[in-house]
Amino acid sequence: MTTTSAFARTAAVATAATLLVALPASAHAAGATARCAGADVVPTRATATAAVDATRCLVNAERRAHGLKPVRLDGKLTRAAGGMSSDMIRRDFLSHVTPTGGTLTTRLAKVDYGSRHDWSAGEIIGAGTGGLATPAELMHSWLASPPHRAALLDRTFTHFGAGVAVGAPNADGDSRAAYTVEFGTIR
Repeated sequence: MTTTSAFARTAAVATAATLLVALPASAHAAGATARCAGADVVPTRATATAAVDATRCLVNAERRAHGLKPVRLDGKLTRAAGGMSSDMIRRDFLSHVTPTGGTLTTRLAKVDYGSRHDWSAGEIIGAGTGGLATPAELMHSWLASPPHRAALLDRTFTHFGAGVAVGAPNADGDSRAAYTVEFGTIR
């Protein structure tokens, strides 16, 4: 994770690319998958909201399994996450920095997150096709990536938002999905 300053605020951003391969589930994630409805469903336009709900459930199940308090849903972080996921699908990229230079800090400024306070934030992103596009598979990949795992299990984060966007099938006919989870704390 790197830290950048903007005005009186700070933003922590996980910078590693998300793994797009099937990885073995952790014992915690495997149990959470069974308890989180929709965790094993490949998102479609009709089920994208269920994929967001499953992602939220998996994030908090993993945090609880590590003795951490769950993070609470925040509307501004949710709007930023949904916008980022849609942008990644629309412009076909997978990066914390958009093709026009947008960053987590600029995304959060657009939704007026913590505009008059000190804040910190983190972002995890991921994408997959077909069976690798389920919330459970993305969670497995994030947990296997040290920077993503650090953001998921950062005890200083108190709030989060998640977004999932579905794109046109690839050449093999598999649906694509992009995920963004934004974490934050306002002091």
